[in-house]
Amino acid sequence: MNDQVDSDREEQDSPEESAPQEGMAGEGASSETGSAAGSKRQVTLAVPPIDRLLVLLGAAAMVLSGLLSWIEVGPDAFPNFAGIGAGGGGVGLVVVLIGLALLSGRPALDTANGVALGAFLASLVVVITLVDEVDADGVGMGAGAWVAMVGSLVALAGVAFGTMDPSRRPSRRVTHKAPATLGAALAVIASFWLDWSSGFSSGMVGSFPLPGGLDSDVATGYPVLILGVLILLLLLGLLSPTASAAMQARMAMNIRMAGIAMVVLAAGDIAGTLMTSSLTGSGPVLTLVGALMVTRSVGSTPEAEAGGETADAAAI
Repeated sequence: MNDQVDSDREEQDSPEESAPQEGMAGEGASSETGSAAGSKRQVTLAVPPIDRLLVLLGAAAMVLSGLLSWIEVGPDAFPNFAGIGAGGGGVGLVVVLIGLALLSGRPALDTANGVALGAFLASLVVVITLVDEVDADGVGMGAGAWVAMVGSLVALAGVAFGTMDPSRRPSRRVTHKAPATLGAALAVIASFWLDWSSGFSSGMVGSFPLPGGLDSDVATGYPVLILGVLILLLLLGLLSPTASAAMQARMAMNIRMAGIAMVVLAAGDIAGTLMTSSLTGSGPVLTLVGALMVTRSVGSTPEAEAGGETADAAAI
């Protein structure tokens, strides 16, 4: 009897003793599975979209251009005249500030398009001006102007790719057509009629009286004239009865973009005269006033103001 009771107790205790052993085996199997999964885990890099990548690369080059030479006087010092100072004729400082703004990703899509276009046109004018002024007296053009022009062009291409997506375009409308027309007309008049100055022409050549905007030593009046005429044509197109609401919003966005580009051009010229202690002509001042009138005349549509724009549609 005692032997039978002991055998029954051993049979009852055997499941309890085997349970921990099975648990330990399960834990060992799970640890082996986890180690195998960890060994197969791969690190993935988040690559931004192509439009955002181009904006980042171009903006980084724009910031770098301010630290490079725009004017080289001697081969020994580097940089001779960095673009962020007087060597950039004011354009270098504006390009660096625009590059920092684009790196932050906060400007609206049409704002980013306007500042990138203005930076490209301003740096292009500087390159053309410096190429004409390079002589055999030891004065040459540095790499900063080229880097600024190429970087702003790359950033402009990236913003343009983002603009192709209709869902990301900010909804704009011209709220005050008369001030916009007057501002564009003032910029057109200032581009060829009034006197201009430049950190290169007035600082290096010392010409007096101040040359006009279409003078070869300044040349800033040419893009201002083209942008001003474009704004006037777009304002005239808004009066067409066949223009749909989407087309009017697109034209309003382009008007604001051109106005911002003119602000950049005028601001670069004014900053150049302040850095070189030269005279500021009335042309860039009137252009800046007219461009600000144009940009302030364009606002958001009532639908966008009521519903609010998403972050992807409002920023680059």
